[in-house]
Amino acid sequence: MTIWGSRMSKSKSEKTYRKIKKLHIWATLVQFVLIAAALALVFAFAVQYIALYAIDSKMASEYEKISYMARIYENALKNNDENIYNLLVEEGHDYVILNANGELLHLNGVNTRGEESGVVTLPGYGEEITVYRDRVRGFVYPKNKKLALDFKHFREWMSDEDSETETNIENVVMGDNG
Repeated sequence: MTIWGSRMSKSKSEKTYRKIKKLHIWATLVQFVLIAAALALVFAFAVQYIALYAIDSKMASEYEKISYMARIYENALKNNDENIYNLLVEEGHDYVILNANGELLHLNGVNTRGEESGVVTLPGYGEEITVYRDRVRGFVYPKNKKLALDFKHFREWMSDEDSETETNIENVVMGDNG
């Protein structure tokens, strides 16, 4: 009798298991899809914020370099130093010096500054600076007083070969530098 009773309870548990298994498969699949979609969104936002943080950090670093060069330039102008451009060239950076009207005063290196510009508030500094979109690698641009990343152009730039980028820079050099 005990043998028969255990077989019966085993068969009842199997039936219950099969019934539960059949009833809840769609709910499980829907939950899986929702969780996968949520994780994909979280990952996309995380990648976006990490990229923007890297851009903001690079911008702050470049701002420090530019501020230093601007102080050198201003001090040399006050002292009527004719060697100012030689001093700036020795810093080893490409740069463009514009007057208050945006006209080109001096250029060292390649001017890839595009026409599109905007004011950006630097994170951590609170200062507003004018940022120009690059004509060659224009995937970073000013938008609503922040830097924005054009993912389409960024992806294209990441997949391009070096020779194509060099050709773009050569086209800019051969064209208008102002």
